[in-house]
Amino acid sequence: MTGRFARHEGHFDPGQRVANLLMVGLFVALIGSGIGLVLVTGGPWFVWLQRVHRWATYLITPVLIGHIVIAAGLPPGYRGVARAMHLGGRLPLQVAQRLWPGWLDRQREPTMTAEPPCPFTTSVASLLIGALGPLERHEFETHLRQCPMCLEELILLAPLPGLLHRATPPELCPRWEP
Repeated sequence: MTGRFARHEGHFDPGQRVANLLMVGLFVALIGSGIGLVLVTGGPWFVWLQRVHRWATYLITPVLIGHIVIAAGLPPGYRGVARAMHLGGRLPLQVAQRLWPGWLDRQREPTMTAEPPCPFTTSVASLLIGALGPLERHEFETHLRQCPMCLEELILLAPLPGLLHRATPPELCPRWEP
C-alpha cells in the first residue's frame, strides 16, 4: 500500500500485476460458472458450479475494491495515480519514478541509437531499383548477411519499387487548380 517496490521494468508495479492476474482469473471463473449455471439444471454439476460462482464472487470483491482504492490514489504511495490514468496522463515525476522506474528510464532514453550508420545503407535503395552492377551487387549481398542495420533498411524499403512502378508521372497527371 505504500507504493514502494523493488526496481522493475514493467509498466505496472508488481502489486498491479498480481491484482490484474487475479481479476482476470476470477472473472473467467465467474463467467464460466455463470454460463454453466444457465446451461445445467440441477444435479451435482449445478451444485459444484454454484460453489465456484459464489467463491469467485467472494474473492473478486476485495480485489476490485482494492483496485478502485489504488486507482483513486487514496493510499499515500499512490497519490497522483488517478491523475495519470484518467486525466490526460500527467503525473508528478516523483510518483512515476517510485511506481514505474523502468518505464520512466526508457522514456528518458534518446530515440536514436548511438551506433554510427553503416556506410552500405545507401546501397540498399540502389539494390532495390537494380542500379548496382554485378560486382557491387555481390559485395552488398555478402555484406547484407552480416549487417542487421542494412537488412532492416532493406525490409523497410522493399515495397517501394512496386509502389514507384504504379505511380503516375507528374506530366501525365491533370493539374489541379482551385
